[in-house]
Amino acid sequence: MKKGKVRYKFLALLSIGLVLVFMSGCNGTPPAVPIINSFLANPSNITEGESSVLIWSVTDATNVTINNGIGSVALMGTTSVSPITNNTYTLTATNITGSITATTTITVNPATLEISQTEGTSSAWFGASSGYVNVGQGQSFPVTEGGFFDQFQIYLTSTQPTDSGDIIVCDLRDANGNVLQSVSINGFVAGNGGWQTFNFNLGTYVTPGIYYCTCYVSNPITDHWYSCHGNSDGTSYPGGTRYDSRGGNPEDWSTWDSYSWDLKFKVIIKISP
Repeated sequence: MKKGKVRYKFLALLSIGLVLVFMSGCNGTPPAVPIINSFLANPSNITEGESSVLIWSVTDATNVTINNGIGSVALMGTTSVSPITNNTYTLTATNITGSITATTTITVNPATLEISQTEGTSSAWFGASSGYVNVGQGQSFPVTEGGFFDQFQIYLTSTQPTDSGDIIVCDLRDANGNVLQSVSINGFVAGNGGWQTFNFNLGTYVTPGIYYCTCYVSNPITDHWYSCHGNSDGTSYPGGTRYDSRGGNPEDWSTWDSYSWDLKFKVIIKISP
């Protein structure tokens, strides 16, 4: 009987020991929560149509997954992705203790069409004077791929009387001279010139063809004018032409005439959403 009791106690202690070992792990410590050492996208900022690489490193996990259709992956690795819009990727690492997540975001910039002529050896002017009332300057350019019109820039300086209270209007016109969208900026005092940006903010979709941006002062004040820089070499930008209005009403397309040289200008069109 004593022998039976000893055997019973031995088996009981053995069972308890096995349970403790199972709970504690082989080394006597509780299983660790998974560790995500790193999870990143390189590069994290791309243009639509480009690719980025997801890179990760995980320890103490029995299962690792990445969402957005990637699925199960190894503890360490890389994979190439090509999102068409901004996308956040989530990595989930799991073991018997639980799971942990990490995220990385890829920003996708719309593809753009840039049109420009940035050389400048000459200058004209627009604004108001007692001799011409109100003068406008414009530039034509061909669009080769449809998209949303985002921005027009011209290079303006002035040593003549100008004023920050002036309102400089830029009209986007189609091939027939019809105004598609108008935006404006404030003028600047003499000496504070440079590249002036008219933000159209994707307000108009343009298809391939010829377009014009024409600039003028909407509230002409006598003897306020701006120097509009360009290139008198007609081959500097053979796809476009400078336009000039001296009829006193630059809003009227019939007052605009073409000249043989081009303005310094930049156009940005976003060709994807």
